[in-house]
Amino acid sequence: MVGLFAYLWPAVAAAGPQLPATHFEVHKPASVVHALAQTSDRYLWIGTQQGLFRYDGSRFAHFTSFAGAGLTSGSVNALLATAGNSLWVGTGDGLAMYEGGVFRSPPGLSIKLGAVRRLVKDARGSIWVATSNGLLQTRGGAWIFHGTSEGLPAIDVHDVVIDPEGGLWVQTAAGRCKQVGDRFVPATATPEVGSTALPLPLLAIPVVRDNPSAWTAFAGAQIGAALWDSNDTLWSARPGAAGLLRWTPKGRDVFTMRDGLGANVITSLLEDGEGGIWAGTYGGGVTHIHLHRLQTLRAKDGLLGDVTYAVVAGSGGGVWVAGSGGIAKVDANRVQTWPLGKAVPLLAPRWLAVDSKGAVWAADTDGRVARLAMPLTLNSVFAEQFVGTVPPLALHADRNDGVWLSLIDGSVFQLSEGTARAAR
Repeated sequence: MVGLFAYLWPAVAAAGPQLPATHFEVHKPASVVHALAQTSDRYLWIGTQQGLFRYDGSRFAHFTSFAGAGLTSGSVNALLATAGNSLWVGTGDGLAMYEGGVFRSPPGLSIKLGAVRRLVKDARGSIWVATSNGLLQTRGGAWIFHGTSEGLPAIDVHDVVIDPEGGLWVQTAAGRCKQVGDRFVPATATPEVGSTALPLPLLAIPVVRDNPSAWTAFAGAQIGAALWDSNDTLWSARPGAAGLLRWTPKGRDVFTMRDGLGANVITSLLEDGEGGIWAGTYGGGVTHIHLHRLQTLRAKDGLLGDVTYAVVAGSGGGVWVAGSGGIAKVDANRVQTWPLGKAVPLLAPRWLAVDSKGAVWAADTDGRVARLAMPLTLNSVFAEQFVGTVPPLALHADRNDGVWLSLIDGSVFQLSEGTARAAR
């Protein structure tokens, strides 16, 4: 999850040492990231089980304790950036504020919080703090405590979320509830939520919140791919190899092989520039959905195998497909291919990224990365094995032509054309 900060910091490639193109260094601030926030001075803050990290686009600063604020826990669970470059920091044993280069306790706070799990700010400017000892709220410079006397099902609060209409939802150890006036109403009494066991943040998505009871099958399930498209439609792989789900404000549709889907196991989803949806499948190639029409491309249509791992958009149009036999580009019903071996020196490309110059990056499960520059020729392909025993988790191209590879152990590599930079 550490690799997520690369997406939120597109200017990261602007600084750092120049290194040879064949030498890559790894930075591993922590293997578990709990929270991310960016203050108005553009510092990126990362809360981990090993403390708080601040990234300035070139280097990391590490804060392991907040003794000045009366906190000792090294685990940072929640972050909230507010006006004036202030940062609220929730840890395993309390709450701190960072202002003017100094950590301190929030003014007027005298309640022992326990573990802080979430920090959110509502439209009126109140800050809500979900803790193991209750729910706290700032109002007019004062702190207000909410517990079972105010209607919470339990004092142990796991999460708090504000939906797009400003409604406040709270998840406790004994169930969830919604704020109604100054009280909290159990979720079982509200038609919007019913008794769904979905994670609370999903209820902030309108189509989920409208009928969350229909999503109970997703609770605890592993979802192969999901996409929120430009028409406010949610696309998702269905658990249990059950096809593709499309959910709009008017209702939901399910696509399976009976409807023309290549296979019922969805591995990746992409929206192209014309509003079409591309669904990569395991065993059925890739399916294009546009204007209620499904068209599937398989090995017999020119792809290098029927197992598709990744689908990404090309910088000048077209769609790139990574599959069991190599990499293909689909453009205006024309399929170009680069098979595994000399053309693509990878075991099997599982992740794809395309930078703004059109170069295609691919990574396999052994950590090898290949870059295919434009024009795509054999001489423009290179591969480097980063870590042979730790598989990748994500591959992402930022706006500055940098490419980021995160590994499952929390390691992060920053790659760019002709250089490699270590985030320090």
